[in-house]
Amino acid sequence: ADGGKVMVINLKKKALSVIAVLLFSLFFIPEVYALKISAGIKGGLGLSNLVDADHSKVKLAGNLGAICDIQFNNWLACEVFLGWRNMGYRYDNGTINERIELNYFHFEPVAKIFFSVSGTRLYAIIGGYVSGIMSSSGASRSSHTDVGCTLGIGINLKLSEKFHLLIETNGNFGFKTVPFGGGRNIAGYLSAGLLFDLN
Repeated sequence: ADGGKVMVINLKKKALSVIAVLLFSLFFIPEVYALKISAGIKGGLGLSNLVDADHSKVKLAGNLGAICDIQFNNWLACEVFLGWRNMGYRYDNGTINERIELNYFHFEPVAKIFFSVSGTRLYAIIGGYVSGIMSSSGASRSSHTDVGCTLGIGINLKLSEKFHLLIETNGNFGFKTVPFGGGRNIAGYLSAGLLFDLN
């Protein structure tokens, strides 16, 4: 019985400790560095192809969507992209030359790690994505969901007190085989975005 009481007391102490840490985080940490939330749009152009596919060539690709950016501190932020992303490839076997367009609804959460080079503030982009096919052309008429990773680099230029211009280059590297394509998505984009600080 005494052992049970001791266990209950220890659990209560741990619970109070957790509550104290949470209260400290809520009331004191924001005073040191409040979370900064921004929203905006981003879009760009690039090239896409398939990895490990026969007779596949690069083609023009693009993306456009809404973004939400949460700045945790002066070196780490999280960005979520939600919108349209075009991938695919050009099939060319010497006889048939056809563009295979893959239009995805694209969800891409990434971490942005800030650093400085010669006084210029840049950020590395590290994350992943999930894309559901919206429409396709050519041989790849099939339902398809792609999962992959995203790597890149960017710069955040402050235009005014509330507005920021983003310039990024990033690559998407798919993990799943595209139906009828026999390979995995790979794409690189040069994108620009406009962010507005909400707080």
